Amino acid sequence: MRFRATLYPIAHLALTSSLTILLIALGLVGRAALAAELGIVQGALLATFYAFSANARSLILQGHGDLTPDRLLSKRILALPVLCLGSYVLCVHAAGIAPALAVPLILRRACEWLAEVRLCEIEVASDRAAARKVVVVQATATLLAMIALALMPELGLAALYPFALAPLVGAAPRLNWSAFEPSRLRGTLMGITPHIGSTAIIDISIYLIRLIVFLLVDRETAGLLFTAFALGSFMPTLFANVLGPTLALQRARAGQKGSRRFVTAAIYASR
Repeated sequence: MRFRATLYPIAHLALTSSLTILLIALGLVGRAALAAELGIVQGALLATFYAFSANARSLILQGHGDLTPDRLLSKRILALPVLCLGSYVLCVHAAGIAPALAVPLILRRACEWLAEVRLCEIEVASDRAAARKVVVVQATATLLAMIALALMPELGLAALYPFALAPLVGAAPRLNWSAFEPSRLRGTLMGITPHIGSTAIIDISIYLIRLIVFLLVDRETAGLLFTAFALGSFMPTLFANVLGPTLALQRARAGQKGSRRFVTAAIYASR
């Protein structure tokens, strides 16, 4: 039996979990010090971009009132400079990460943050061709960045820039300028504030824990610990953030029978 709905979680995973995959790969191939630095950058991105993401994917897939994709995208665009600056400060000034590594990874997350809204629209529209394109492009970009960082460290950081811009290929956001009207922006901010609180506490805590580990132990040890943390948390995160919203959408469309088929597919995909 074919479970077509799994294509969209795979596309979302390919788009938003690339840094986690890079971290795990570098830790497993013996580049633990670099994995530690990636872990800190990822923690900073969690404390900024993810903390203020406000469960946008769930809101879009479930059609949450006035919090439409256009309005959520406008909020993200306006917040982008502040979050980029905040991530840079947390990486470079607080943890001592080299700007040459931090900047392309922050750029990657900024592009992901905008492309994620478009990918949610693709899932709602059941546009399988667009979702397949996202999977192919992001998987290829992540694989090339992984090879460059693991085998060609002198070229690896330069190779991160194509990787950083890859989310805009196939999932470039579509702007609706009416969503930037002051009255609509105020309504979006008021509607999204409770959802921001639910993500901010967890993600800021993750950054603080990683920073403490990074500053207390050597980078090799920190890299091994971050790799283990990433491996251990990957599957719970997969079900909560990637499969969960799609499951809710499929259940709303197909009823209980459809949701059972999707859960079965998710279990087999996670083995």
